[in-house]
Amino acid sequence: MPIAIARAHRRAFLGALPGLAAMGVWPGAAFAHDAHAAHGQPVKDAVVPMKQPEGPVTDRAPVGAIPLQLADGRKANLQALLRGQLTAVQLMFTGCGTTCLLQGALFAQVQEQLRARQVNARLLSISIDALGDDAKGLDAWLTKFGAQRDAWTAAVPELRGVERMLAAFQLGSAQDAVPHLNRVFLFDRRGAMTWATAVDPQPAQVTELLSRRA
Repeated sequence: MPIAIARAHRRAFLGALPGLAAMGVWPGAAFAHDAHAAHGQPVKDAVVPMKQPEGPVTDRAPVGAIPLQLADGRKANLQALLRGQLTAVQLMFTGCGTTCLLQGALFAQVQEQLRARQVNARLLSISIDALGDDAKGLDAWLTKFGAQRDAWTAAVPELRGVERMLAAFQLGSAQDAVPHLNRVFLFDRRGAMTWATAVDPQPAQVTELLSRRA
């Protein structure tokens, strides 16, 4: 990511902090992720307690109706978006020029593998940068990775929905989530999380997990 753009993102977050604090919203996930990536430190090196460990998820309640804006400009909610189809979800944001690029490449490979196996599953990239990302940016990000829009889309929650979304992913808080963004979360057709991968999963692992549940 160009330095000027990275600095602009950081200035936007810093300028918004007083008002966000008054609303009880902590936007540090995107800000910390941006700073973390800018220094080139691998995400997996950070050690932070994580509510949801790798592997099967025992608490399989469907997620809530968290409002989202989709890459095509439509409005939706997370509960409705997940319902009815197996879905692999990753957390990212378009202003990240390192780890999120790896995530995009990961889903691009998973997309091709699912097509080859004729597995009917959906890929969903959700931005944690509610201040910096919008439909246009998400659409460009998907285009960069050759997303086939019938099976792979992207979305961003409203600012107040970021913490709710992270809680739905059993990551505790935005502070807990930052070191663990390079994971993939699998949801069943009810919209309930069934599996969480380790950091930096291989495309074949994600494809296999989806294939078993298809």
